[in-house]
Amino acid sequence: MIKHVCIFLVVAFVFSFTVSAEITQYSGDDQIDEIQKRIDEEKERQKNTTKDDDDDDDDDTSCFAVGKCLFSMMDALSDASSDSQSDENGYEGNTGTTQGGCLGNIGSLTYAPFPYAGDWGNTIAIWNKPAGQEGKPGFLKATFSGAYLLDNIGNLNAQLEANLFILHFNGFYQHSFAETRTMNMFSFNGGVSFPIESILLNLYGGIYYYDYIGSSLISFGASMKIFLPHNLYLDVYNLNSFFGTLGFHFLTASLNYSLDRFSIGCGYRFNSFAGVILQGVEANISVWL
Repeated sequence: MIKHVCIFLVVAFVFSFTVSAEITQYSGDDQIDEIQKRIDEEKERQKNTTKDDDDDDDDDTSCFAVGKCLFSMMDALSDASSDSQSDENGYEGNTGTTQGGCLGNIGSLTYAPFPYAGDWGNTIAIWNKPAGQEGKPGFLKATFSGAYLLDNIGNLNAQLEANLFILHFNGFYQHSFAETRTMNMFSFNGGVSFPIESILLNLYGGIYYYDYIGSSLISFGASMKIFLPHNLYLDVYNLNSFFGTLGFHFLTASLNYSLDRFSIGCGYRFNSFAGVILQGVEANISVWL
């Protein structure tokens, strides 16, 4: 039942992105030129705003304030997680009661050596590992993917993900290219994980850098893996940032097939950069460490 609810929410999220975004009619280099034109306009707007109000050191816009608020929420969530761990350490002698809790004794959480290893079936994490069953306290996953976006734009991605107990980190790099124009975007994020047997949910925040803007921005997002029968899993990754009133959003969802420590998959990639939509099909390969 939980899997069906999660899949429905993923589909609804993708649909809401598609119908609410401002769709533009450009192609190739024109798409990238339009994005950079809107960034130039935003830089000019911010410069004029600063001149009009020299006392406003923060240069707050509503969107940027939202980003700062979400980043603060991530800090608060991380602090709450640390407090919870401290409380649990006081009850280390009573580890037998953690089986029913998602966030039980931290020391009892174990990840599969790699997807569907051994007798793990469709499960990625368990809280009380049976004696003799292989496992580890976390995992590393590297993914390389390519996509053909509409309007003759190519898109290459590299992503490194690390999960350790309930801590999560991910690094993200995206290179987009048309006939003569390119875009490069980087992001590094940290947050918390919620492993529930065959579902792994991550919430995170960090920094985002687009070379044309030339300064670091706040980023935030969520990712989810839903492990299905027959060595299949659904992988969803989302990242968001704001530059003043301009939003930068990345969303990818793929269905993957696991072959021991390797997996291959295909899916759909959606980008909304300053309101310009870049989307298309993708293929990927992942390595689990």
